[in-house]
Amino acid sequence: MNKSHLLPVWTILLAGLLTAGEPAVPATTGWRGNGTGVYADAKAPLEWGDAQNMRWRVKVGHAYSTPVIAGDAVLVTSEPSNIVCLSLDNGVVRWKASLKAADAPAAFQEKALAGEDAPSACGYAAPTPVCDGRDGFFVFGSGLIACFSLDGQRKWVQHLEPLGGTFGHSSSPLLIGRTLLVNVHHLTALNADTGQILWECAEAGHTYGTPAVMNLGGTAVVVTPLGKVVRVSDGRVLAAGLAPDLGGSEFGISPTASGDLVYLGDRTITALQLSLDGEAVHAQTVWTAHPDVNAFASPVVWNGLLFFVGKAGDCFVLDAKTGEKLLEGKLKIGPAEADESDSDSASVYPSLVIADGKLLVGNDKGQTVVYEATRELKEVARNRLKDGSGATPVFTNSSILLRAGNWLCAVGK
Repeated sequence: MNKSHLLPVWTILLAGLLTAGEPAVPATTGWRGNGTGVYADAKAPLEWGDAQNMRWRVKVGHAYSTPVIAGDAVLVTSEPSNIVCLSLDNGVVRWKASLKAADAPAAFQEKALAGEDAPSACGYAAPTPVCDGRDGFFVFGSGLIACFSLDGQRKWVQHLEPLGGTFGHSSSPLLIGRTLLVNVHHLTALNADTGQILWECAEAGHTYGTPAVMNLGGTAVVVTPLGKVVRVSDGRVLAAGLAPDLGGSEFGISPTASGDLVYLGDRTITALQLSLDGEAVHAQTVWTAHPDVNAFASPVVWNGLLFFVGKAGDCFVLDAKTGEKLLEGKLKIGPAEADESDSDSASVYPSLVIADGKLLVGNDKGQTVVYEATRELKEVARNRLKDGSGATPVFTNSSILLRAGNWLCAVGK
């Protein structure tokens, strides 16, 4: 696979959308770092433990969201709707904030209060924030959405009525130019500077996974886990039903985009090549594969391979161009030997990450296994933190940020 396809999706998107004379836009970071889950230049140590390569460890509260790196700062959320900003270098807390129903605009406070204590299996702080280098944008399952500057000044608060249901909300926000895309009840665009609603796309539906950003012929679009393509500028659906045989019913797996290819996955994985023709997007099915396993971790594409791991450790390595099954097996991703009695309850919730040519597969009991990111998946290291988490790890060039129970940990030399 041409590695130019693996450039961060927001880098590609902004390069296509900026016109001559416009100022450069700060780097955007959010769900899975640059949106791909690939950190090709990371040089962090890939072996760690509670007393090994631990640079700092700070109590921030529990959540499924992943931290976001913004320059020399780290933004992280915790239950039920708390925000913490820390220094990347040493973990010192710079500021904290907490949102409540009373912070919502007056017209929405009654609805916000009604949803404040609704049951949720994944809590309220599952969505990962997004940051443009100046401001952080935060979405909570209660429907509260807020923008804070990196120095802790609250700029605006918005509220969207959540869908409800016991599984809660986990789709993370996307920032494309000055448009903030969120999917609380359905896909909605907000003005990133004011919080004003720009458009709503009920047709896009609600999903637990986060849409993938793509640039088709200079037009910014997102592809939802339901297989719908929505234009960012106006919310128009340009294609629907791209992969009708996805299987499953929860649609918690986020699509993975690489150039003009998008990989949609659930119990069935479909690779599609998209092209824009006027007001419509055409999709050509490149291949379809059938893992037919229950999965929550979003797959990752690297060096011509697609890696997919099910909730119980069922693993598939596919040729990203043809869909040929190169490896099928069962990974041992349960807790450490001392906790084998608990192995049945370990689940692969964190999404897959590639760092320095290695594949990281983690579970919600605190174990992360590192493999060579090849078709053989040779094991490199087996790591464990005693406090588990379902959050996905995040890399800088020299360190890893991991959640462990109520703690945020920085691993590095």
